[in-house]
Amino acid sequence: MLLTSGAYDVATPRPWAENVHRALPGSTLVRWDGDGHAAWPAHSPSTVAAEISYLTRS
Repeated sequence: MLLTSGAYDVATPRPWAENVHRALPGSTLVRWDGDGHAAWPAHSPSTVAAEISYLTRS
């Protein structure tokens, strides 16, 4: 399970993402300092790269 969390996400605040990450053994949490609920390329290119890497690994 890949979780992404923006520092200023009001829909799913960072503590929520961290709690879900702790509750899901083997999950990966990628955090970025930007705003918004989704890591759009304009907001966080490094997070999008981590998502692509996670989704395309064998």
